[in-house]
Amino acid sequence: CEAWQACREGDSSCVPRLGFCNSDTMCDGNFEYCSPLKHKCSPKPGNCLDQFDCESWQFCNTEEKKCAPLSGKCALEIDCRGWQTCDTQNHTCILRVGFCNNDIDCLDWQQCDQTLKRCVVRPTNCVDDTACKEWQVCNPQTNNCQAKNDFCDDNANCDSWENCEPNTHSCIPRAGYCSDNSVCAPWQVCDGTSHMCVLRGGYCGKNSDCSYNERCEFSAGTSQYRCVSAVCGGDADCPGSTCDMERHVCR
Repeated sequence: CEAWQACREGDSSCVPRLGFCNSDTMCDGNFEYCSPLKHKCSPKPGNCLDQFDCESWQFCNTEEKKCAPLSGKCALEIDCRGWQTCDTQNHTCILRVGFCNNDIDCLDWQQCDQTLKRCVVRPTNCVDDTACKEWQVCNPQTNNCQAKNDFCDDNANCDSWENCEPNTHSCIPRAGYCSDNSVCAPWQVCDGTSHMCVLRGGYCGKNSDCSYNERCEFSAGTSQYRCVSAVCGGDADCPGSTCDMERHVCR
């Protein structure tokens, strides 16, 4: 007889020794079967007495004597959560298409809604203009709200001679700069290159803008902010020159 058998007296036949078997009928039919390799009653597939009766992705539920998937593992779809599906090759619960576990599963401009398990737009990002302020548009490349043309978010959206006005979100000239003649003095124009107020041709804003024998007329009238002949009463009225006392003009 073989090692798992004994010789029965009477008919001299080989029969299973105590604790061994040669057919399923010798086992608990609902729970066990006779293992043809071990010739012992072993739990049927899916049943267990301890961890060693289960697959590596399972554990033994000793109360029910059933093998069950470890956390995150699965045999069927029902072993996974609603937003997951079962990869039956690896027995692992994986994400269903269009769902997420956390922000890593989403695009840079999205976050994972933990209630819906869906990727949603971050509060600071956008998919269209409706998520932006009235002076902004949604940039489809970055999914960020940015200033419309002729508007600004900050000084970086303006030229070097401008600041972003926070109330209107418009670029306005910095102190000492101009965009048109309206911010310049009457004797000045706004230079389109430097964006600074410069002396208007033929005008003056101070005496030094005139020739040595002229002065700048500040009084209201036809010659206001124009250089006119300087009247002098003495050399003190003609810096760097002398006064012609006959004509009362600086030489």
